[in-house]
Amino acid sequence: MKWRLLALVVVWAGLCVSALLYVDYRSAFPLICDPRGGCAALKASPFASLLGLPTPLWGILTYTLLGALVLADGPLARRFHVGVAGVMASGGLFFIAVQIALRKFCPYCLVADVSALASLALAVQMARVASEPLLRPWRWLATIGSALALFIPFGWSSAKAATVPIALAADFASAPAGKVTVVEFGDFECPYCRMQHTELAPLLKEYQAKVHFVRKHVPLGIHPHALDAARAGICAESMGKGDELADALFFAPEATLTRKGVVGLAQKHGLDADAFDKCLDDPKTAERIERDRKTHEAIGQGVPKVFIGSKMFVGAQQQATLREALLEQLQGK
Repeated sequence: MKWRLLALVVVWAGLCVSALLYVDYRSAFPLICDPRGGCAALKASPFASLLGLPTPLWGILTYTLLGALVLADGPLARRFHVGVAGVMASGGLFFIAVQIALRKFCPYCLVADVSALASLALAVQMARVASEPLLRPWRWLATIGSALALFIPFGWSSAKAATVPIALAADFASAPAGKVTVVEFGDFECPYCRMQHTELAPLLKEYQAKVHFVRKHVPLGIHPHALDAARAGICAESMGKGDELADALFFAPEATLTRKGVVGLAQKHGLDADAFDKCLDDPKTAERIERDRKTHEAIGQGVPKVFIGSKMFVGAQQQATLREALLEQLQGK
C-alpha cells in the first residue's frame, strides 16, 4: 500500500506541473515561466512540441495513464506499469539532457522529468512486492486526488490568465467587427525587427481586409538612428502612408536613417517635405513614442514583439508560425 501511495504522489506531482506548463504554453502571456529563464528557452526550442502537440500535453496524457496503472491490480497491470514508466523515464532523461545542453533549466520541467524517473523506480518496486487489491474507498480517493492534481492548476491558471494585456485593451476594442487585431512592437534599426518585418509584412498584405493592424514604436537607445526613424514612421501614419514608409524604413540601410535621410525617404514616397519635417518636431510625435514605450514596458519582454489576437510572440518568427496563429484567430471570428 505504501509503495502505491508514494507512486500516486509522484504521479500527482508530474500531472500538476504538466497542467501548469500546458496552460502557460497556450496562454498569450507567461503565467509561471520566467521569460528570461530556462522555461522560456525550452518553449522557444524545437522540443516545445512533439508530433504537433505541446510537450506538456504529452505529460498530462502519460501521467494520467500512469495514474490509472498505479490504481490497477494484477500482474498484467504491473508489467504495463513498468513499461509505461520506462518510456516516460527515458523521456525524462532526454529532456534533462536537453536542458543541460541549453544550459537553461526549467524548474517545472525538472519536476516532471524527475517524477518520471521516480515513477519507474516505484513501478519496479511495486512489481516486486505483492500488494493487496485496492479497496473501493481508497480507489475513489485516489481518483479524486488525480482529478484535483489536474484541474486545480487549470482553474488557477485560467483565473490568472488575461486574453490581452490591459495596456492594449483600447487597441483591441477599436478593431472593426470581424477583424483580427495584430499589434507589432518594433524598432526600425533593430536587426531582429527587420527580420520579423520580412515575415509579417506579406501576411498583413495578404489578409489586409481581415486584419486590424497597430504599430507600436519602441526605439532602443542602443540604436543611434532608431528615434528619428520612429518619428518618421509616426508622421507617415498621420499623413496616410504609414505602412508604405514603414516598409521603406525597415529596408533602408541603417546608416541612412538620420533626420535628413528619413525626410528624403518621405519625400521620395510622395510626402510633403516641409510638413513632414514639421511633424518630426511636433510634441505630439514625441508623446506618441512615450505612450508606446510605456505600453511596451507594461507588457514586458523585448522587441520584436507581436500580438496576433490573443497570442504573443517575442523575437523574430517564421512566416509559417505567424500564418498559423493568424488563421487560428480568423477561424475563431
